[in-house]
Amino acid sequence: MKRSTWTVGPAVMSAILASAAPSNAQSTEGAIQLGLSTTLFSYTKGTVTAEVGGLESDTDNSTTSWGIRDSAAAELGYGVTDSLVLGGFLQLGGESTTGEPEGQQESESSEFELLLGPKLDFMFSPGQKVRPFVGAMAGLLMVSADDEASETSLTGFQLLGRVGVRAFVAPGFSIDPALSLSWFTASGETEFDPTTIDVSASGVNVGLLIGFSGWVL
Repeated sequence: MKRSTWTVGPAVMSAILASAAPSNAQSTEGAIQLGLSTTLFSYTKGTVTAEVGGLESDTDNSTTSWGIRDSAAAELGYGVTDSLVLGGFLQLGGESTTGEPEGQQESESSEFELLLGPKLDFMFSPGQKVRPFVGAMAGLLMVSADDEASETSLTGFQLLGRVGVRAFVAPGFSIDPALSLSWFTASGETEFDPTTIDVSASGVNVGLLIGFSGWVL
């Protein structure tokens, strides 16, 4: 099961902070946030449990990935105060692969992931151009995968916390690098015609993300 979060490297973060001098104060009270973010690095460690005939089998796995990922998250928020932003987020990801080995029939596989829920951000240093923030999210998680031999569908829940900075590099626009930590759990089934196997998965993810936000007053 694939998980994701969002990122920027330390060197890029340092450059953002260095270029964003504490001037041109930006207020977010009463502003609507339109945000978009993606992952450049993440580490996931989890366990997948399969139940067949009353017997359970656990598989531990870990995944490290970097570079622009095959998922993106959109955020919509409202500045209740100059420090508190409430809203929601939607994360979508997936991939589709087609292969045609020489002398064999064409094969296809695909994956899809959706994460949807509310979010809360609290920003510090009111009136500054660079504003540290902490955030929390809770979402409904849906994952599906299929290939020529099987179909898997999982539904679950994910909790995510993040800490980062919002650098207002222009009026009404910020760059939002952050570090995130999330926990997830999901369950469902895998179908191998004519057999169905109950499957559950849980784990944690640590990652870095890069986001961009527009603030409309």
